Amino acid sequence: MEKRENRLFKKVGHRVPRAVRALCAALSFILPTIFTSVAFAGDCDSSMEMQPALLTATLNVHGREPVKTALPVRPASEIIVFATEHGIDVTLEVTDTAGTVLARGDSPTRRTGVQRVRFTTRAGQHYFVVVTGKEHADAKGSVALRAVDRGTSVKSSCLNAQRLLANADQAYATGQAVSRAPRCGRWGAGHRQ
Repeated sequence: MEKRENRLFKKVGHRVPRAVRALCAALSFILPTIFTSVAFAGDCDSSMEMQPALLTATLNVHGREPVKTALPVRPASEIIVFATEHGIDVTLEVTDTAGTVLARGDSPTRRTGVQRVRFTTRAGQHYFVVVTGKEHADAKGSVALRAVDRGTSVKSSCLNAQRLLANADQAYATGQAVSRAPRCGRWGAGHRQ
């Protein structure tokens, strides 16, 4: 039985691209770190409700229409923005006045998840939070926004856990953007015949 399992794993291993194997190996080191940090931050809630907020707002989202709101910040601060979904799946972005996306977050938990983005502000810039629905045109829901300045927060274990979760949400958003990108032809741009 053991020889059969080993042959199967070897056969499957040759078909799995190196990038996927490397990603799995990287996640095997990163995920325990995340879960260890979260365990140490047992009294840390999902959107740091106990910390003073720069922004608290509830946005109504319809279909795939982006909803934008100004984000008041202090210069040279690291900000974490939380978006709690209520009934609609969204992508969270932070942009500057030119519309350049500075941070993007998404969560694999649809319609009820908390998404996080983190970024560092610069003096003289204005920032906006943009929430865009990923549902069909008739979908309706709301998103509770909350922005926290890491400099005014006190609990380092909670902050570290939130920072790691924000990094994970950004990585997931990047993967979603790639998988949702338009493809060329039948197999995509990278396929050779």
